Parts: sequence; structure tokens; C-alpha cells
Amino acid sequence: RLEADTSWDTNIEESLYWGVKMFERDEELYGVRLSSKAFIVISDGQDWSGEVEEALKLTRMHDIRVYVVGVGSTAGGFIPQLPTSVYAEPEDPIHSALDRRSLRAIAEAGGGEYYELGIDSDQDIALRIITDVQRRAQATQREETFTELYWFFLAAASGLVCVGTVFVAERTQLWWQVAAAGGLIVLLLS
Repeated sequence: RLEADTSWDTNIEESLYWGVKMFERDEELYGVRLSSKAFIVISDGQDWSGEVEEALKLTRMHDIRVYVVGVGSTAGGFIPQLPTSVYAEPEDPIHSALDRRSLRAIAEAGGGEYYELGIDSDQDIALRIITDVQRRAQATQREETFTELYWFFLAAASGLVCVGTVFVAERTQLWWQVAAAGGLIVLLLS
């Protein structure tokens, strides 16, 4: 039931925990991705518990940046509450005020940036966040790995040469076989 739902409060730590779980599940299903990961928290900064620091430690462990967008004003305003049913009286409005200090601390601890609606346009904020995430993704995607593919075939060829020496009847052929096997071994070791 909605009236029993506490998610109407700004529960930043719970959102971060669930977001990390989603990334973990994605990694289980599809493997490790080289793209960078980020969360965007949109909040006035009020009514958050002290467990935010633990959630931010978890995001840092998973290399996830946390960007924060502050909404509201420092003077605050009232948020009207909807009635729980048709005949019920609406609850008293909630007073909400922007807590810049807390939101900046969350952004700093999360490795992201703090933005504020009203000071910056929403398009500028979105562009800055996307640019930062893309720049970070390009840095992580330059990981190249090489796998040697031919050593197995060279080892098999040298093994066949060694087995072939068992069936050699003349000494000159035997010396040619030994020289070829020695050359293959030197090639394998280099």
C-alpha cells in the first residue's frame, strides 16, 4: 500500500544499494563490461539516513560514480500530499528545503559532481554528466589483450617430427630430423 511505503522519503542509500545489485546481476548474466558506470541522484538532500557513507563505499568498490542533482531552494517550499483515498482528508504538506552541503558531500564521496537545477539548465547538467561518463569510458575501453594461438600447432609439429625419427632407417635422415626438431624447439622457446 502506498501509505505504508517509506520510499517517498529521500532514501539515497537504499537506491544506491539496489543500483549496485542491478549492476552485479547484469555482470552475472552478461559478463564484465568495459563501459563506465554511474548513478544520478536527484534529491533535495533532506531525510537521508547516516548509512549513505556505507552505500557510497559500495559504489566505490564497484567503480561506480555518483552524480548528484540538487532540486529545490534553500528557503524551501511545501509539497502537497495527495489523499490516500477518495473520501480521506489529505495529509499536511511536507516542507522541503535544499541541503547543498549534504548533496555536495555525497557527490564528492561518490567520485562524481554536484549540479543544481535552477543554477544550471537541465540540458547542461545532462550534457556534462554524459561527457564525463563517456570520457571515463573511453579511458577504460583501451584495454587490449593478446593470446598466442600458434604455440599449440608448433608443439604438435615438433612432436610429429620426434615421432618420425623413430621410423628413420638412414643416419643422414636422422640427423636432418634432429636438426629440424632442434630448430622447432628453439622457435618455440623464443
